[in-house]
Amino acid sequence: QAEAALMFTCNGRGTRLFDDAHHDARMLQRSVGPIPVAGFFAAGEIGPVGGYNFVHAFTASMALLRDR
Repeated sequence: QAEAALMFTCNGRGTRLFDDAHHDARMLQRSVGPIPVAGFFAAGEIGPVGGYNFVHAFTASMALLRDR
């Protein structure tokens, strides 16, 4: 069970991409429950595809945190 989350999303998301504000945070909380969420918008995200790292756009990356 997650107790908090960190979220990093592309600055092209938000109301530029979705009709409502806070779309990604709301979707995260619908999936895991009403937990605190912190993070920031970024100008490109780095992540692997097929064993190679690429710079992505319009993505959201999340880390779920819990107490051991």
